[in-house]
Amino acid sequence: MKYITNIDGGDGFGSQFLSRICGITYANYHKLNYVHFPIKTILLEDKPSQSRTDELDSSNILLNSIMLNLRIKNIDELDSSDTINTCCRTNFYNEILSNPSQYFTDEWISSLQDSYSEKPPNYYQNDKLNIAIHIRRGNDISINNYMRYVSSDFYDDLIAKFLEKYENSIIHIFSWNDPGITIKSDRIMLHITSDGGKKFLSDFNALVHANILLVGASSFSTSAAFFNKNLVLYSKKIGNIDCNPFVPIWETNFENIIGNF
Repeated sequence: MKYITNIDGGDGFGSQFLSRICGITYANYHKLNYVHFPIKTILLEDKPSQSRTDELDSSNILLNSIMLNLRIKNIDELDSSDTINTCCRTNFYNEILSNPSQYFTDEWISSLQDSYSEKPPNYYQNDKLNIAIHIRRGNDISINNYMRYVSSDFYDDLIAKFLEKYENSIIHIFSWNDPGITIKSDRIMLHITSDGGKKFLSDFNALVHANILLVGASSFSTSAAFFNKNLVLYSKKIGNIDCNPFVPIWETNFENIIGNF
């Protein structure tokens, strides 16, 4: 049997996850067979995590469970008669970006969402509106990186708008290192990853289960957004990485809730 796949590596978890999301999305639309290759290495703040097997193993356990739920074969399940066409992720990205609504149909998005089986984090309160905001920071970007760095003042204004609009909300800020926000409220919870990334999958899971998710300038929160069954917001003022595919309704959601910001 013939299969297609993409095995781009040497990057962060979000980038490699998004690459696979787009690969299976492309295969689904064109009615092709996709085969899954597990992640071999994860780059966290420019430090390969080959020695941190807990992070790598946990990432592959999550990916493998999603692929299993989508009935996508793992490379170990193929035999010698099968053939594989390996594609670069940019080929999938460019094709999908040419007409994202064509690829990200309601039916397919629902399938992706249903394939994610992890439970919500315990700190999410059922009687509150849990709003997750991913602020992309880290030692690998700086204020001069216009594609990834969004000013803390911009986020301060956004958070203030959320606090005013949703009085029953808790704002969860997820960031690698200090996000630099100055707004104060007892309804803001900071979730800072700065210990080598050992809880990044917990943060990813929280983004998936947020009642409202504001995607950051990162493939990490973009990947999580595909599995979020609630409300996802996306703005090109934040997500400056134009090569990353996204679902058009996310932009509409941002405009409807935040307005002309």
